[in-house]
Amino acid sequence: MTTFAELADSGALSFSDGYRTKREELAESGFRVLRVADVQHGRIMLEGNDFVSAEYASQVGAKIAQDGDILLTTKGTIGRVAAVEGLGDERVVYSPQLCFFRVPDQSPVSRSYLRYWFSSPGAVRQISVYSGNTDMAPYLSLRDLRSMRIDLPQPKTQQAIGEVLGALDDKITANRRVLGAARKIVQARVEAAVGDADRHCVGEIAEFL
Repeated sequence: MTTFAELADSGALSFSDGYRTKREELAESGFRVLRVADVQHGRIMLEGNDFVSAEYASQVGAKIAQDGDILLTTKGTIGRVAAVEGLGDERVVYSPQLCFFRVPDQSPVSRSYLRYWFSSPGAVRQISVYSGNTDMAPYLSLRDLRSMRIDLPQPKTQQAIGEVLGALDDKITANRRVLGAARKIVQARVEAAVGDADRHCVGEIAEFL
């Protein structure tokens, strides 16, 4: 077992919170600001309308999103996790309510394992304890994260765990899509069935007891 501080100090990964955007840095285009609400079901939703002007790229620095980053929400709704992937040409900057973990290619830490570890009972328990140690709204600081302890199996074991859980996640996502399509079909058939049917208030056709 090791701490995130030890992993960061050894170069196995790096982590930080997001960029604190100033009002004058906002623009209609540039780097899309990714917020807690944009982290959903293990993925990110690139739908926000807030942008940091591209002229502040040097100030944003390492807090520009990269494919492969693992995100953890640390304020507001704490503990949501997502993997950043498929950015393409989209330019994204993290908000301060997010913490990103960046794992180099030759690291002994598996990105997929790290992603799922944050949802494990051991991680959830630590997050709950640390985020509750404040008189303000629940918040997980970088100092807290440095103190968190993580079990690291051998790299091959980490990879296997990540692959199995990733396959299950893909199946869950596929099921959600099927369910969504089924609901749309049912709604369309109901609307077609009632069509021009007469409409009545429930009180007109039922006796209430």
